[in-house]
Amino acid sequence: MHLPWGSPRLRAAKDYGLAVVITFGALLARFLLEPFIGDQLPYVTFFAGVALATFCTDLGPSLAAVILGGLAADYFFLEPRYSFVLVGQANYVGLTMYLLTTLAIVGFGQTLRAFRRHAERITSGLQQEIVVRERVELALRESETRFRSVANTAPVMIWMSDMTKRCIWFNKAWLEFTGRTMDDELGEGWMELVHAEDLAQCLQVYESAFDARETFTMEYRLRRRDQEYRWLLDQGCPRLDPDGTFLGYIGSCVDITERRRAEAQLVESEERFVHWPTICRNSPGWPMPADGSFGTTAVGTSIRARRTRR
Repeated sequence: MHLPWGSPRLRAAKDYGLAVVITFGALLARFLLEPFIGDQLPYVTFFAGVALATFCTDLGPSLAAVILGGLAADYFFLEPRYSFVLVGQANYVGLTMYLLTTLAIVGFGQTLRAFRRHAERITSGLQQEIVVRERVELALRESETRFRSVANTAPVMIWMSDMTKRCIWFNKAWLEFTGRTMDDELGEGWMELVHAEDLAQCLQVYESAFDARETFTMEYRLRRRDQEYRWLLDQGCPRLDPDGTFLGYIGSCVDITERRRAEAQLVESEERFVHWPTICRNSPGWPMPADGSFGTTAVGTSIRARRTRR
């Protein structure tokens, strides 16, 4: 059966194989020291082997290295040699000290490995989070760049504010309308151009909608670059990022001065029509019926039609 390289069983087999190789290396090293230390310090190289196996493998292979090292030292370097029989109290004490020491090494080493794996997981998670955040920030910057490019070509005036209610950006149309720079308008600078009679109401509508996170529509007068106050229709709505976090407000303004003038002229015209009978009655020579109505005259018909529509 084919096992993938990343399977747990294959990794375990590799770890146990590595523990055997490390123990064999410790055995060879002990043989190389034989001419110098004789039968003294039979476990000296196996301590290092267990420490290396603990650093490189998990708990099971590390314990296997402890057992293999103890057996190898007993068989090759303890009297009687080439036998697993222990003779003498010193050999029992030495084997006990070896087991206690190597088990302490394994315990300490596996604890360090656990901390290292935990730190690696945290680091990996942080790195992934950083990568994701950088990608999101890059996408937001690109999106904002595209938006500002489009907004600067729009025929309407556009503004943006942050979470503190302070304005952080105005498009080209706004700056051309006011004749001021971006720095002049940022923060609360734009308020300097609002007509004094409209400023309080303007701020009240804006701040109330901002606190409630609601859209708003308001009209106010703003001073144009030629010092003329023009009526604007300002519509604003909350600005959110992709996960719904509130970022501030965005709004657009349209010059409605001509519309308001047309409406005022229409109201004035209607008022003249309403008072036209009185004017005609007081004008000598005007053909006025006895009942004071316009009868079938064209003007009278027009006035009656307008009143009926009302």
